[in-house]
Amino acid sequence: MDQEFNDRGWLTDPEVCTNMSVLVSIYKKDSTSGAATLQASSPRVQPAAAWIRAHGFPGLENCKLTL
Repeated sequence: MDQEFNDRGWLTDPEVCTNMSVLVSIYKKDSTSGAATLQASSPRVQPAAAWIRAHGFPGLENCKLTL
């Protein structure tokens, strides 16, 4: 099966790829804006990290915010 993919290539829909790129761009902008708001209201990372650990990610070791 992998040889068939190698022989014929992988078909993609350029319109879907373009739309996905736009959605990723919007998501990044919204995420950055939300992170900046969180950081401005609580400049310490530890409370946010504790909340993240309590809500589904108990194995989180490091929480760094980079804008």
